Amino acid sequence: MANRRANDPDTEGSLKGYSPIQLSVNNLSLHNMELLSGVIAAKIIAQDCRTRHTNLCTAWIDYKKAYDSMPHTWITECLKLYNINRTLRAFIANSMRLWKTTIEANGKPLAQVSINCGIYQGDALSPLLFCIGLNPLSQIINKTGYGYRLRNGATISHLLYMDNIKLYAKSEQDIDSLIHTTRIYSSDIGMSFGLEKCSRMVTKRGKEPALSTRAIEAQIYHTRQNLKCRLCKEAPETVQHITAGCKMLAGKAYMELHNQLAGIVYRNICVEYGLETPRSKWETPPKVVENDRAKILWDFQIQTDRMVMANQPDIVVVDKEQRRAVVVDVASPSDGNIRRKEHEKLDKY
Repeated sequence: MANRRANDPDTEGSLKGYSPIQLSVNNLSLHNMELLSGVIAAKIIAQDCRTRHTNLCTAWIDYKKAYDSMPHTWITECLKLYNINRTLRAFIANSMRLWKTTIEANGKPLAQVSINCGIYQGDALSPLLFCIGLNPLSQIINKTGYGYRLRNGATISHLLYMDNIKLYAKSEQDIDSLIHTTRIYSSDIGMSFGLEKCSRMVTKRGKEPALSTRAIEAQIYHTRQNLKCRLCKEAPETVQHITAGCKMLAGKAYMELHNQLAGIVYRNICVEYGLETPRSKWETPPKVVENDRAKILWDFQIQTDRMVMANQPDIVVVDKEQRRAVVVDVASPSDGNIRRKEHEKLDKY
């Protein structure tokens, strides 16, 4: 089918040299290559962005139960759209009409139901039918004019591999528009995004912020009315809240981070005073270590002039030579909470 349609100008960029991997490239000479690996293309884009210090916006789209969702009517329509041989179209349409399943209860058949959506997996034709159903999306994305422009003038708007789509744009507004276009097309043919596997990344002049997978659902699709944290269900689910403010994570995740940070400080202090250090970062330090120069207390309750809640600093260093004690209490607050946490620790002791 690919070879038969290769010379048709109406299908340029769609079924020409068709493969499960598609690369949308405008004005890019591939030296008679009909397929360029998506991995290589992604690497080229990343290197270009890094060397030229340009802005790059990327989005990863993954479909939920992709093979099970595509309607048979749309597959038939796409076969007509690309002028696939009439006999072959009739064969595929008749075959899909025969796809049925039987509903049983207590081992007895109740009814036979026709399967109107989805493609059986396991044969050579199934991936091709699925890709034909998504191929118009590739053409629609091309026509938007969005994409990332390489140094040599080539513009890459997306990579498509089966049910995984990678979108490229030069700005957040453009990438949001591509995501919106993809969502509308997918909704029209009865397919939906698997939001847990979708993600978006914005790189600004060489700076790469953290991925924000939930931002697509909340800020672009507007499918989420309640923005409360899924764990504590109290505060808005932001990066700052997840990393430093969720009480459901305080008992384990935050404590592990706190102990690792304190352990690094503890090992460096031990090295400075010539004391034996724990053999690994996972080993809990002893409560007290001591030599002629210093005594170091780990997670040890101390006596204070006034009542202090949770009076158990992480590390207390008693320098015998200088006759002074240093209290080290570690914290890992979010960026906006550093000053408050610093004053809290100073006032505590």
